[in-house]
Amino acid sequence: MTRSIRFGTEGWRGIVGDDFTYEAVRLVAQGTAEHLRSRGAEPLAVVGYDCRFASEVFAEDVARVLAGNGVRTLLFERPSPATTPTSSTASSTSPRRAAPRRRP
Repeated sequence: MTRSIRFGTEGWRGIVGDDFTYEAVRLVAQGTAEHLRSRGAEPLAVVGYDCRFASEVFAEDVARVLAGNGVRTLLFERPSPATTPTSSTASSTSPRRAAPRRRP
């Protein structure tokens, strides 16, 4: 069972492998998918990652969960040093600017 997930002013707070686990990431992704589906018929999510340990693997898990719930999902092809601003630009203008890759 996953312990409670803590969010701070700059995002998720925790230690990778202890609080921030694959199980917890999938749980948050599932909740996000459910929220997005409740807000519109064709939701879109842009999933980015940075150079931290296992970041790409976590992002791929998130993309799989979102896509598995019918959320159109774009996953970055490479790490971004500024994931949040890059994702924001990608979702509000052209996804090609952020170099995402489409995920099933």
